[in-house]
Amino acid sequence: MKIHGFDMVIKKGLKYKASSPPLLPVSSVGCRELLLFEHCYPAVFTDEELPRLVVLLGFATQGKNLVKFSKEYPPTFASMIYPFVVDIKDGTPNLFCVEDSAFLSVDGTDELFDSSCKPTRFMEQIIKKATIYANELLFTQKLLKDIKQSGILINKTIEVSINGQDGSFENFLIVDRQKLNSLDDSTLLKFAKEGHLELIYMHLKSLSNINHFLNIIKDR
Repeated sequence: MKIHGFDMVIKKGLKYKASSPPLLPVSSVGCRELLLFEHCYPAVFTDEELPRLVVLLGFATQGKNLVKFSKEYPPTFASMIYPFVVDIKDGTPNLFCVEDSAFLSVDGTDELFDSSCKPTRFMEQIIKKATIYANELLFTQKLLKDIKQSGILINKTIEVSINGQDGSFENFLIVDRQKLNSLDDSTLLKFAKEGHLELIYMHLKSLSNINHFLNIIKDR
């Protein structure tokens, strides 16, 4: 994993301090991680050349978010990684740092780098956790590339009004059951052997959480 953007942490002598994670609208997840919360968060695919698996969480500006209201396991990016951000470019995982005073300050409790500018034991644990997370995302991307190429994904939009303000989750993709059932035997066999079908069924099961998601958003 390549590490970027930590010069300001070292230059300013910033340390990590625990804080409440931000209320993100979506969170990228790996398919193995989805096993932990397929029953509480709706999981969909992004409409990109190489789709990502994301869970819908809510609207941060309105304070309407499933992580805030749920006692269930929170997604990694929404809890254990921030303000350290994992990004994958051209198949290579990268770790960045967001300068967020709620998490990084000179009076924080955990040193990130020692006097020789080498990662401390605490920072090494962050890197290890981020690496595991990135590997999960890479594995999931491999499955999603095949799923998209199979032609079983369709475009969806969720529109919602909160206190007179319109909001939406647009242009995400879901599996169409009819198209899934129409796949040829060789593709289905490949999907069954390599884990695609398990991901697809977890995704389809998670869609039953959309009504709960909307009820939380609308204060019902």
